Amino acid sequence: MRVQLTRQNIIERDAGARLVRNLITRPADTFIINLEHYGILIVDRAAVPNDGSLMLMSSENGFRLQRATKPGIPTKDLWGVVTWHIRRP
Repeated sequence: MRVQLTRQNIIERDAGARLVRNLITRPADTFIINLEHYGILIVDRAAVPNDGSLMLMSSENGFRLQRATKPGIPTKDLWGVVTWHIRRP
């Protein structure tokens, strides 16, 4: 694979800060969770789940991931909504 780099696609020094600003819209309500074999999850506790959203649910045994379904999104155990999932290539 051949990649041509131009000035437009070279990462600038403040790219990390800009990336975080783009990924996290509500810093006070957002958590970054590193799951060893799953990747990094960015979870927003103030987000409202939609049909198909990946949700982090609390339970007696800890947390579990669950996909929201249209017939009723359970909010009783909802801890937060996964807004981004980052994996290594």
